[in-house]
Amino acid sequence: MGLDFLRRTAIVALPASLAILGPAAMPHADAAQTGSVRLAVGARILPLVRMRIARQPDTIEITQGDVSRGFAEVVAASTMEVATNAPWEVSFRLRGGPIRAARVSGLPAEVVVPPGGGPRATLAFLPTSTNFQLSFRFELVPGMRAGTYPWPLVVSVQGL
Repeated sequence: MGLDFLRRTAIVALPASLAILGPAAMPHADAAQTGSVRLAVGARILPLVRMRIARQPDTIEITQGDVSRGFAEVVAASTMEVATNAPWEVSFRLRGGPIRAARVSGLPAEVVVPPGGGPRATLAFLPTSTNFQLSFRFELVPGMRAGTYPWPLVVSVQGL
């Protein structure tokens, strides 16, 4: 039986017993004993980081002008929503294809994603939902052709 159950039982049983036995059974004030119980209560809140890409194209259109410049810019292409109660980090990874490297802006700091993956940008504590409008500058592989390609970047988040 739990301590809480025993206390509730004693609270109900003691007055009922005293009422049945009458005043003769009441203890004298000097014989009464007092006691206390210390109860420590704690809670641990686990870190939570959730990310949702609310908007992002499935493809990227590379024009002949992009090929001539060597890069393609896509402004406000993605909306990333993050809900967290802990510090977190975001990372970007290239999927390969005609993109050699990328720059991501719209976060507290610009992130440069080199060929083969990318650094992690550690962001400050964000205790509530936050939205980021992300823009991209994709460096193209030399000799690539204009056309429509799959979206070249994968984003992920994790708590620290």
